[in-house]
Amino acid sequence: MVFLGFFRRRPSIREVDELANFIDEQSAYLIQRYIYDYTHARSGPYSKSLLVRPDFMQAVEQSRWSAYPLGLAMIGEMVDGVLRPHAGEERRAILDPLSALVIDVFDRYDTPAPIGADAWQEARIELVR
Repeated sequence: MVFLGFFRRRPSIREVDELANFIDEQSAYLIQRYIYDYTHARSGPYSKSLLVRPDFMQAVEQSRWSAYPLGLAMIGEMVDGVLRPHAGEERRAILDPLSALVIDVFDRYDTPAPIGADAWQEARIELVR
């Protein structure tokens, strides 16, 4: 039954590539969910009509790409919190490779047209910081 698959746990993350994909997917989901929830909260019953307007969807796309680096930082911090107890006294042994991994996830994407090269580069600098 397909329905019972809903109750199955996701497989454990065992490889670095799997962790990178998890960080990417969860960051994108977090930001998109926040934008859509905010839109629904602010516009109420009119949100459905807003979400079909091309000018509004262009603004949503710009917001998504502008906030995506923040989502990466938040999910990266969450992953750090989960992995930190396994590092013992050597916190840097986990933090430095994780930071590099988050930057690698960011670098998967070319400059998004809605925000432009300058804003994308500035977002990368801020994420590294």
